[in-house]
Amino acid sequence: MGTQIMTLGAPAGEAATPNYFLKGGIFPSLNAQTALTSFTTAATAGSFSLPAGLMNSVGKTFRVKGYGTYTTSGGQTPQITVSLLIGASTVASSESAATTASATTMPFSFEFTVTTATVGTTGTDEAHCTLTLTLGTTAAAAAAVYPDTNTSAQPGGGYDHTVANAVAIQFAATSTLASLTLRSATLEILN
Repeated sequence: MGTQIMTLGAPAGEAATPNYFLKGGIFPSLNAQTALTSFTTAATAGSFSLPAGLMNSVGKTFRVKGYGTYTTSGGQTPQITVSLLIGASTVASSESAATTASATTMPFSFEFTVTTATVGTTGTDEAHCTLTLTLGTTAAAAAAVYPDTNTSAQPGGGYDHTVANAVAIQFAATSTLASLTLRSATLEILN
């Protein structure tokens, strides 16, 4: 399982400091990742690195979007879960209904929005997400949307000015999923 880690960089001639990114901007996007194969437990498909202190402001918001495909084996109908972690803390996740057996290269997408609720080393986030995927065996079939069930701010891993925060995209399945490929993902600072 390959994981591409992208570290944010400023344009040529500008320092990559948290102040630069207060203006908003898009992190370098993740390109197609190595497929996760025959897995059930949480596996990281890609990650970004937030500069220290970037999210240490109440109301600071970022969005992560991603797209990919999954394949199920004959006789397997796993539910798929996508989660976003900041450091070791899961801030939001969403789980699909049972997928269809023998589905090949079915599309999915997800979107997470994370807003700093409290700051400091014990900072929390108001984080939400949706997972959209096709449950049938035809990619052109109607897609189903699954929102998260967060009802309160979640621990965000701390946002002090001395620690960079890793933002990881993880997938899991309730039974063996033949393969899942994250084709692209972006992290965008919204404010």
